[in-house]
Amino acid sequence: MGLLHLPTRSQIHSKYALESLKVADLSIWWSKMQVSGRPPDPSMLRIFDDFSILSRFNDDKSWVELVLTRLVPVSFLRKETGIRGVMRGVQDDRVYTRLEGAFDGIVDFRVEEGPKSSGNVMRMRSMRTVPYDPDWHRLNISENFEVTLEK
Repeated sequence: MGLLHLPTRSQIHSKYALESLKVADLSIWWSKMQVSGRPPDPSMLRIFDDFSILSRFNDDKSWVELVLTRLVPVSFLRKETGIRGVMRGVQDDRVYTRLEGAFDGIVDFRVEEGPKSSGNVMRMRSMRTVPYDPDWHRLNISENFEVTLEK
């Protein structure tokens, strides 16, 4: 299951990890998953917190092509919603430009540190087909880890 499903807490110690993060292996695995006949599940939110890990095992061009030619088109065709994370500063700027062009929205997160306070902020940098607020907003994190935006 690996890349396709976020395991539940009870499955984390199970066999829900990929044996390889090399693009050649992932491409074969992805093809097998697509012909398995699994029906679309538009109600599922898929979160990949950091695609940048793929650059550890592959050159940038290879893993970006995997994302652009396999993950993005299939998600679109299956009407699935996903959040894909990439850490800025790990790859060449061309990687970010290519990836940003393929997605419907870009959300930036940043940690602000100052002499009197620090905190996390976020903004919608771009969003296709809907109006959005591009300003930076502070994230408030409560004791139970609920996150709200400061107006």
